[in-house]
Amino acid sequence: RRGVIRGQLSNTDKEVYRLGYVSDHGDERSWRIGLRFFQKDSDRIDTNLREVQQAANAAVSELWSREEFADLPRPVLTMTGHIVIVQRSQQLLLNDLFNSFLAAFVTILGLMTAYLRSLIGGLVSMIPNVIPTLMLFGTMGWIAVPLDIGSVMTASLALGIAIDDTVHLLSRYRQFRRHTDDRRSAALSALRQCGWAMLQTTLVCGLSLVVYGLSDFVPTRRFALFLLGLLAVAWIGVATLLPALMATRAGNYLAKQRRPIWPFLLTGAVKSKG
Repeated sequence: RRGVIRGQLSNTDKEVYRLGYVSDHGDERSWRIGLRFFQKDSDRIDTNLREVQQAANAAVSELWSREEFADLPRPVLTMTGHIVIVQRSQQLLLNDLFNSFLAAFVTILGLMTAYLRSLIGGLVSMIPNVIPTLMLFGTMGWIAVPLDIGSVMTASLALGIAIDDTVHLLSRYRQFRRHTDDRRSAALSALRQCGWAMLQTTLVCGLSLVVYGLSDFVPTRRFALFLLGLLAVAWIGVATLLPALMATRAGNYLAKQRRPIWPFLLTGAVKSKG
């Protein structure tokens, strides 16, 4: 048996070379070992790949601990294949999701802080816009729904669209707070003016994507459905949670009460004349 194997390895025209199980690169030789194993729906690919990598490292360490292999260079183990590529792509998607969402959050937080002239106000204004993404992706992790390129792209997009409603609502709230001390009435008045427009924006952007939900391409279908869900939850958060925050003491950081200057000037003129 060993003689037959040596004979096949000595001839590069043999099938073992043509199939790529053995290949020579100068003074180096590469060996490819194929593994096939059944996988259940409850199994995790990353766990299986980690077990294979650990078993291969343990086997090489055991062999190279013997005296006959002491003078030979230690081989380099590399895992390849479509399963490895899919797993690494998923990990890359998760990293990109976190980085893109963090970058969008920091950028929008800086703009909201400059607009409200308060860091606490900027943080408070971001609460209704961040909660929908955390709720949706947290639920996905809880029920073990896999991520793909379509669902990953929705987080930053939903944050950018939801902040648009937040800015409009805050703008109206700040206008009403210039003339009243009642935070609750100012929040309700702002919601009466912006609520219907916010709902229309959500319906137009969300329902226009439902067409892509009928696509046969899974990432496109998930992108449409996930973004529709995020927009709906984001509208509920901005239309309910943000006015509730405005009505509390946090509303003082979202808008400072400002009164017109002319009554004070008039009062000063009357006093000086008297």
